[in-house]
Amino acid sequence: MVMRSPHGGLQSAQVRAALYYARQRRLRRLAASSGGGGPTPVTPDYANDGGTGDRTSTITATQTGFGALSGGTFTNIINGDLAGNASGGFWDGNQAIAGHTMQFEFGSAVYIDQFRWRQSSTSVMGTWKMQGSNNGTDWTDLSGNLGLGGQTVETFDLSLVEDNFTFYRLLGVSGNWNAGPWVQEIEFRIGVA
Repeated sequence: MVMRSPHGGLQSAQVRAALYYARQRRLRRLAASSGGGGPTPVTPDYANDGGTGDRTSTITATQTGFGALSGGTFTNIINGDLAGNASGGFWDGNQAIAGHTMQFEFGSAVYIDQFRWRQSSTSVMGTWKMQGSNNGTDWTDLSGNLGLGGQTVETFDLSLVEDNFTFYRLLGVSGNWNAGPWVQEIEFRIGVA
């Protein structure tokens, strides 16, 4: 598994430690400010609700720009099935991805500080950035440019903004989608739910 920074480079242990402690400070501030009436702070983890497994009943997954997919359905990206076929993933033909989106709507605002991308082979899938929104219209960048693909499992930290959002999306910046791999799953390290 590769750890990448929001800007696509590998992260040092010092940077990962600094991000970890910044997240812990944020959780302590939330705990102090909630006074029992707000959200309960939860340490970010992939095992928290909405992180992994079949999330098709709790997250609405939509895409723009791809049109009709060549195989599988887009919601397979959150169905918990890691098979590299039409039941566990999706694939589409080679195409420029600038302006394409992969959007994930949660039932309420959640905090996500990292996501994991899984695909069946190591083909590069273009350059994307993760964004967050609470209305589906006004978007805040949560990462710099991210190069998806190149590994079958990749992990990306989201460190530009630490806030809760109802909508998260990957926005295509540049490059091309590669028809080679099946996209199997996107998983979220969720903190405050």
